[in-house]
Amino acid sequence: MQDKPNLLPAPAARAYVGGISAMSEWRNERDPDLGWPVPIRINRRKFYRVSELDAFLSRHQVAA
Repeated sequence: MQDKPNLLPAPAARAYVGGISAMSEWRNERDPDLGWPVPIRINRRKFYRVSELDAFLSRHQVAA
C-alpha cells in the first residue's frame, strides 16, 4: 500500500479537486473569500499540500 503524497503539483491538484482548469485555479487563488490553499513554490512550480486541498473540499462540499 502506498501512502498519499504530502504535496501535489498544480496539474495534479487541479485534477484532485475535480478537474478544474488552470484558469479556474488562477481565479481561485485571487478570491480571498473562497479560501483556496496558498501554493508552495519550488523552482517556479506550484505545489499544494494535500491536507489543505482536503480541507478546502470539505468546506465546499455540496449536499447531494
